[in-house]
Amino acid sequence: MNRTIFIIAFVIAAIFGGSYLVIKFNPQLQSKPWIKPIAEVFGLIEEPVIPESYNSVFCIFDPSGSGKSTYSVPIISVDFIQHMISTIADKGHGELWLTFVDRSALNNKVLHFTVPENMKAFEPPVRKTGQLKGEYDRKLAEFRADSAKNASKMSAELQNYNEAKEKFLKECSEMITKGYAPKKSYEDYSDVIGSLNAALRSLATLDSDSLHFRSILLISDGVQDIPAGDTKQQLSEIPGDVMVVTVNHGGSLKSVVAGASIEVDNLDRGLEKVIRVYKPKNQ
Repeated sequence: MNRTIFIIAFVIAAIFGGSYLVIKFNPQLQSKPWIKPIAEVFGLIEEPVIPESYNSVFCIFDPSGSGKSTYSVPIISVDFIQHMISTIADKGHGELWLTFVDRSALNNKVLHFTVPENMKAFEPPVRKTGQLKGEYDRKLAEFRADSAKNASKMSAELQNYNEAKEKFLKECSEMITKGYAPKKSYEDYSDVIGSLNAALRSLATLDSDSLHFRSILLISDGVQDIPAGDTKQQLSEIPGDVMVVTVNHGGSLKSVVAGASIEVDNLDRGLEKVIRVYKPKNQ
């Protein structure tokens, strides 16, 4: 009797084990509608690990207005910069720069902030569409266990991040306030090329690959307007993988990046263009 039970158990184990191996290592079989729910229940399907998007955004705002410009350019605030940081964090991680346009912009101060990759560790998992409750509960339990285990370390990292962000936003607020302050007529010019060259110089320090998005958000009409006596500059070559998005309400055919940039009419649409999500080639 015991021998019979053993044989039956052995056969069942062999069948199940064979099925496990077949399903586990056969992606085509995993995708079958009739097998997928069963495979998910027994953990036979491993979700592909998709790397986080890395967005490097160089933001240039243009507070100039000599009276010669006929184009309306949006005015930014520190709240917009904070929104940019949150959007980069929501999409993954990355870097953000901020500078401004004035009469001689190449040597203007450039502010920089890093959005670290591990910020996602502070957020509980979100249940995906179609995800089984058991699978979601397991991931949520793992998150809570990790949070309890690394509470002290995570708390310190979060505190450091928030302090760095607060310092960066304070500097941004000071730059924005100074930039939009009233100017003398001899100062109120637009060296857009200088700002763009500064952006390209910073972005050139970063690796370029399929996971890394490099963008310039130019909140300006893009028109170069400097006195005749000032040194003329040439716009540096814009790499093919660097997206340039110009934001203004009216558009400009005289923009120094006309034909080399995407032109949108508001800040929200600009953010949608410059901060993106990595997707594998097969999606």
